[in-house]
Amino acid sequence: MVGIEADISFPGNMTGTSILATPSIGAVTYSDLVEMSGSVRTRIGYAFDRWLYYGTAGYAWTADHLTRTQLSDNPAGASGGTVESKFPRRSGWTVGAGVEAPLVPHWTTRLEYLYSDFGTASVTFPLAGQRFDSNLSTQEVRIGLNYQLSSGSGSRAGNGSLAPRRQLECSWPDHLCQPIRAAVSCALPRRQQPRHERGPRDLGRNALCRAEALAGRRTVG
Repeated sequence: MVGIEADISFPGNMTGTSILATPSIGAVTYSDLVEMSGSVRTRIGYAFDRWLYYGTAGYAWTADHLTRTQLSDNPAGASGGTVESKFPRRSGWTVGAGVEAPLVPHWTTRLEYLYSDFGTASVTFPLAGQRFDSNLSTQEVRIGLNYQLSSGSGSRAGNGSLAPRRQLECSWPDHLCQPIRAAVSCALPRRQQPRHERGPRDLGRNALCRAEALAGRRTVG
């Protein structure tokens, strides 16, 4: 399986604050709030026994809000109480892996790990005459719930090869179980089609069901 996935997160709740005091700039606080983040990633996976194992990688970005607050007078410029804000954008990369499994028709759940490096944002606060550098990397564990649309014109549920399969358990001898399995297989609900729209696959299945039913009656009898 190969696909492309995009995500966006807002409002952000990742924030960090630091306090610095020196004779040249006085006492100041710096805060960095990630207001929004997202990524555009490729996803390459392999489906095995209705489980999908995949790796993912791509481009990651953030929109930040940096704030500098002068707590005491700055001998070089800004007076106490001065607040300056900047809104830099970061660009970086992300990589991870995950596993996805079916719940019910159309619905799957997944567990995913992502490591993201958003690089360094550099801004200058003009009133204080100071540059501020901030780097950011994150590690995330995500739990997701997915809804898959049906493909094609049929009415079969989504999930493809991930869809749970119904199986009939029978503890009787095989010559008694065979006609029961045939009857259950032929009785599963299917979308009704007008006779003129039925293809070779539908007609072949009907013929196979009749043959299995006759064989079952002969075996039991």
